[in-house]
Amino acid sequence: MSDPKRDGSSKSSQNSSPSRDDQTTTKENVRKKITPRAACWNHFTKFVIEEGEKRARCNACDVTYTMESTLGSTTNLNNHLKTCLKRPRGNISNSKQSELIFVKVSQETMDLSTWVFDKDAVRKALVRMIIMDELPFKIVEGEGFKYFLSIACPWFSLPSRWTIRMDCLDLFNSMKSVMKNCFEKDISRVCLTTDTWTSLQRISYMVLTAHRVDDE
Repeated sequence: MSDPKRDGSSKSSQNSSPSRDDQTTTKENVRKKITPRAACWNHFTKFVIEEGEKRARCNACDVTYTMESTLGSTTNLNNHLKTCLKRPRGNISNSKQSELIFVKVSQETMDLSTWVFDKDAVRKALVRMIIMDELPFKIVEGEGFKYFLSIACPWFSLPSRWTIRMDCLDLFNSMKSVMKNCFEKDISRVCLTTDTWTSLQRISYMVLTAHRVDDE
C-alpha cells in the first residue's frame, strides 16, 4: 500500500523540476554573443543591408566587402588593409610594440629589421630636416604638415614653432661642443677656406670651412 504523503511529494518534485527542453531554451537565451577575434575587425564594422546580406565596411575608406560567401574568412579584409591608403600605418594602439620593416642597405639591397617608435628620435629628425632644408619654424603649424604627420606617424605629438626653435639652438650648441673637442684632441693640422652664399630667404652668409687630417 502506497503512502499518500510520499506520492504527493514525488508528484510535486516532478512538477517543479524543469524539463530538458526548458533547460535547452534557457541556455540558448543566456548564451553570450561571440565577438570577432581576428585583428582585422579592429578596422572593420559589420552591418546588414536591406536585402539581408551581411557585409563589412572599412573604418578608414568606407569600402565594403560581402561576408556571405566567405564562410567567416577574413582573407579579403586583411588584403584590403595592406593596400588601404587612408588607414594609419603601424599599431596605433601600442606605440612601444616593435614592428617588422624593410631597411634599405644599398641601392639594390633591402634588409628586414625591427622598428619601435621613439618620440625623441622623431623630434631630432624634424629639427635636422628644418635646418638642412632651410625651412621656416612655422612649418610645424601648417595644416598640411599636421595632416601628413597624422598619417605617417600618428603617435608623435607635434611641438610648437617656439619649441622647434629652441631645439635647433640646442643642436647647434651640441655640435659646436663636439667640434671644439675634436679640434682640441685629434687634429693637428687644419686648412681654412671661406665662401659666401645666399639663402632661400635672400640672406647673405660667409661660411668658414675647415679641412682637417686626423688619425683615421
